[in-house]
Amino acid sequence: MAAFLASPAGEQVPAQVYSILAQSMARKNPSEALEWDSRLPEDRGLPAGSGAFFEWRRSQPEMAMQWLRELPSTDARRLPFFQNAIRWLAYDPEAAEQLAAMTPTDRATARSVIETMSLPEDRRARLLDVLRKR
Repeated sequence: MAAFLASPAGEQVPAQVYSILAQSMARKNPSEALEWDSRLPEDRGLPAGSGAFFEWRRSQPEMAMQWLRELPSTDARRLPFFQNAIRWLAYDPEAAEQLAAMTPTDRATARSVIETMSLPEDRRARLLDVLRKR
């Protein structure tokens, strides 16, 4: 399926299928999923890769974040992957602890993402308070 989606014929398949496959691949082998996503056209690869990165971050947060931090600053995946992870993290019961443990730069980016999210006001205030404390 991955080979078909990466071929020109795969362009006829809805983008959602790419994300579903990427998330499934990431549950088994995150690096392989992210390598596959990186070879796709950007309009398919970035959303699919964000889903794969989210799956990896959910199961192995430290390894996933280390991989993300080691990407070259010119890699187009860095910011969208991190922003997507923050969007998912905002709903996680352990979000406050994970946000508090981030580097100052990551907390600043997380703050800008959470400020624009549609969240219950008490949830948003709690998360933003955690991000401001450090």
